[in-house]
Amino acid sequence: MDFVFNIFTNVGMGFSGIMNVECVLMISFGTFIGIVFGALPGLTATTGVSIFLPLTFFMPPVPGIGFLLGIYCGGMYGGSITAILINTPGAPAAAATVLDGFPLTQQGRALEALQMSLYASCIGGFLSAFILIVVSPLLATVALGFGPSQYFALGMFGMSIVAALSGGSIAKGLIAACFGLYLSFIGLDPINASLRLTFGTVELQNGVPLIPALIGLFAMSELYVQSEVVFKDVHKEKVIIRGKSLSWQDFRRCLRTIIKGSLIGTFIGAVPATGAAIAAFTSYNEAKRASKSEAFGRGELEGVAAPDSAHNGVTGGALIPLLTLGIPGDTVTAVLIGALMIQGLTPGPLLFETAAHTVFELYAALIMANICMLIMGIIGIRGCHRITDIPKHILQPILRTVLYRHLCHHDPFLRTILHVHNGLCRISFHQDTHPCGPRATQPHSWSVGGVQSAPRAATDARQFLGIHQ
Repeated sequence: MDFVFNIFTNVGMGFSGIMNVECVLMISFGTFIGIVFGALPGLTATTGVSIFLPLTFFMPPVPGIGFLLGIYCGGMYGGSITAILINTPGAPAAAATVLDGFPLTQQGRALEALQMSLYASCIGGFLSAFILIVVSPLLATVALGFGPSQYFALGMFGMSIVAALSGGSIAKGLIAACFGLYLSFIGLDPINASLRLTFGTVELQNGVPLIPALIGLFAMSELYVQSEVVFKDVHKEKVIIRGKSLSWQDFRRCLRTIIKGSLIGTFIGAVPATGAAIAAFTSYNEAKRASKSEAFGRGELEGVAAPDSAHNGVTGGALIPLLTLGIPGDTVTAVLIGALMIQGLTPGPLLFETAAHTVFELYAALIMANICMLIMGIIGIRGCHRITDIPKHILQPILRTVLYRHLCHHDPFLRTILHVHNGLCRISFHQDTHPCGPRATQPHSWSVGGVQSAPRAATDARQFLGIHQ
């Protein structure tokens, strides 16, 4: 009973810390940006978080991280909008929503499908946040007993799961991970302070900054890829949202599927190297197996509820290993590690001792992001199709300006080189014609995994060997 009381006390403390104008506005703004990025095909939540990451450098920790969490949650939901309306998923996780979402639109039931997507996404987000609040302190308590050997094993685990995320090309994933390892070894050796791979460059003695690596691998490269289609004439269907609203009977019929999908998404999100797309398809397959309906694939509301509850359930689940063990659950949380470290917050079990109040406020910010998503969805659901009308030849210069503003403010020469270099390396992983084989699934994210995990793993291994010599 005391444990439950402590949970509610901690959440209450978190809400008391974020209930101010700055935090609420930043979380709301981030959620809106996330919905827009998620709904625009090719611009995902990962892209949004990495592009707007530099804006948080001069913010206090909670408004800054809350802003990025808003983009994360909104981006997961936003991908389903275009999946339902124009048969084009805005994000990979929304590919499962297409299977039943677009047939519902063709039947004149677009409004029902969009409302079901909204409610399922919000319930998935709320349930995953609750599980995060319950599980994280328990896991962190266990992790406090870890020594160098355990941390080395965790670091190796974080890097070894590259094979699981490399999709059709393990070679690409391994090359990307080795590239990340190479970047991580640049700078001073943490044990004996000898210089490694600096080539006489003073600026590299502190190592490769994490933020240029993140922005180059995610944001810059995505803008390079999107530049290929910016000025092409793309035919857009005229979408009219019509039909009756979602009935209580239909919602109640799908509620069990929503709860099951939320739990599946949270569990899969907590397993590193899985992510929202795997969660969405797993939940969809389970709903199809358990349902008595014959309409799956031809316009079934459960076919929208299952994947959408799962991919938003990933948001809380992916934060569990991030906050407690310092291992990202997916590509978005890989970027969030950099945001936390820039704010002076090192993910891991000690975070719950050194900055417990901040962790409680991040819990509350995640819940607030889902509340904002629900409110924005209810208000704007009939006009949400206009998001797809934003011209990319206008959006691209705005996003580039945000990134170049960051370049000019901090070490412009070195950071520009790092941005461009990492961006071009990611494009080489992205191309189907790369000699390593067929296109991999997000291999560049494991370059970031190498940059983040390798220094700590190498130091822990050497400490462990020194202790037992």
